[in-house]
Amino acid sequence: MKTEKQLRKDLQKFLMASYAYYIKDYSLMTDSEYDHLSRGLMENWDKFNHQHKHLVTPGDLKAGTLFSLNKDNYPLMVIAAAELWIEAEESKGRMAGE
Repeated sequence: MKTEKQLRKDLQKFLMASYAYYIKDYSLMTDSEYDHLSRGLMENWDKFNHQHKHLVTPGDLKAGTLFSLNKDNYPLMVIAAAELWIEAEESKGRMAGE
Protein backbone atom coordinates (compact mmCIF):
# COMPACT_ATOMS: atom_id res chain seq x y z
CA MET A 1 0.00 0.00 0.00
CA LYS A 2 1.29 3.46 -0.91
CA THR A 3 1.84 6.18 1.63
CA GLU A 4 0.12 9.54 1.38
CA LYS A 5 3.44 11.06 0.30
CA GLN A 6 3.74 8.54 -2.55
CA LEU A 7 0.15 9.23 -3.64
CA ARG A 8 0.83 12.98 -3.71
CA LYS A 9 3.89 12.33 -5.89
CA ASP A 10 1.78 10.14 -8.15
CA LEU A 11 -0.71 12.97 -8.62
CA GLN A 12 2.14 15.33 -9.48
CA LYS A 13 3.45 12.81 -11.99
CA PHE A 14 -0.05 12.38 -13.45
CA LEU A 15 -0.45 16.14 -13.89
CA MET A 16 2.99 16.54 -15.47
CA ALA A 17 2.51 13.59 -17.82
CA SER A 18 -0.93 14.89 -18.79
CA TYR A 19 0.44 18.36 -19.53
CA ALA A 20 3.24 16.89 -21.62
CA TYR A 21 0.93 14.61 -23.58
CA TYR A 22 -2.15 16.78 -24.10
CA ILE A 23 -0.55 20.22 -24.31
CA LYS A 24 2.99 19.59 -25.59
CA ASP A 25 2.24 16.44 -27.62
CA TYR A 26 5.10 14.63 -25.84
CA SER A 27 4.78 11.26 -24.15
CA LEU A 28 6.71 10.95 -20.89
CA MET A 29 5.47 7.43 -20.16
CA THR A 30 3.84 4.53 -21.91
CA ASP A 31 0.06 4.28 -22.09
CA SER A 32 0.14 1.33 -19.70
CA GLU A 33 2.22 3.30 -17.17
CA TYR A 34 -0.23 6.22 -17.41
CA ASP A 35 -3.20 3.87 -17.01
CA HIS A 36 -1.57 2.18 -14.01
CA LEU A 37 -0.96 5.59 -12.44
CA SER A 38 -4.58 6.60 -13.08
CA ARG A 39 -5.94 3.40 -11.53
CA GLY A 40 -3.74 3.73 -8.47
CA LEU A 41 -4.87 7.30 -7.88
CA MET A 42 -8.52 6.40 -8.42
CA GLU A 43 -8.33 3.47 -5.98
CA ASN A 44 -6.77 5.70 -3.31
CA TRP A 45 -8.57 8.97 -4.07
CA ASP A 46 -9.85 9.51 -0.52
CA LYS A 47 -6.53 8.64 1.13
CA PHE A 48 -4.49 11.74 0.30
CA ASN A 49 -4.63 15.50 -0.08
CA HIS A 50 -2.82 17.64 -2.59
CA GLN A 51 -2.99 21.33 -3.45
CA HIS A 52 -3.84 20.52 -7.10
CA LYS A 53 -6.24 17.64 -6.45
CA HIS A 54 -9.18 19.84 -7.45
CA LEU A 55 -7.92 19.80 -11.06
CA VAL A 56 -8.55 16.07 -11.40
CA THR A 57 -11.78 14.16 -10.86
CA PRO A 58 -12.34 10.48 -10.18
CA GLY A 59 -14.10 10.46 -13.56
CA ASP A 60 -10.90 11.67 -15.24
CA LEU A 61 -8.97 8.89 -13.55
CA LYS A 62 -11.55 6.26 -14.45
CA ALA A 63 -11.39 7.38 -18.08
CA GLY A 64 -7.59 7.46 -17.87
CA THR A 65 -7.34 10.97 -19.28
CA LEU A 66 -6.95 14.60 -18.33
CA PHE A 67 -7.79 15.83 -21.82
CA SER A 68 -10.51 18.05 -20.36
CA LEU A 69 -8.05 20.24 -18.44
CA ASN A 70 -7.43 23.43 -20.40
CA LYS A 71 -3.86 24.60 -20.95
CA ASP A 72 -4.54 27.75 -18.93
CA ASN A 73 -5.66 25.71 -15.90
CA TYR A 74 -2.38 23.88 -15.35
CA PRO A 75 -0.49 25.43 -12.43
CA LEU A 76 2.81 27.09 -13.32
CA MET A 77 4.72 24.71 -11.04
CA VAL A 78 3.28 21.72 -12.95
CA ILE A 79 4.17 23.31 -16.28
CA ALA A 80 7.73 24.10 -15.16
CA ALA A 81 8.27 20.60 -13.76
CA ALA A 82 6.84 18.98 -16.90
CA GLU A 83 9.06 21.13 -19.12
CA LEU A 84 12.12 20.08 -17.10
CA TRP A 85 11.09 16.42 -17.34
CA ILE A 86 10.63 16.74 -21.11
CA GLU A 87 14.01 18.44 -21.43
CA ALA A 88 15.67 15.66 -19.41
CA GLU A 89 14.03 12.97 -21.57
CA GLU A 90 15.07 14.72 -24.77
CA SER A 91 18.60 15.08 -23.44
CA LYS A 92 18.72 11.33 -22.71
CA GLY A 93 17.61 10.68 -26.27
CA ARG A 94 20.33 12.94 -27.66
CA MET A 95 22.96 11.27 -25.52
CA ALA A 96 21.83 7.80 -26.58
CA GLY A 97 22.01 8.84 -30.23
CA GLU A 98 25.57 10.13 -29.97
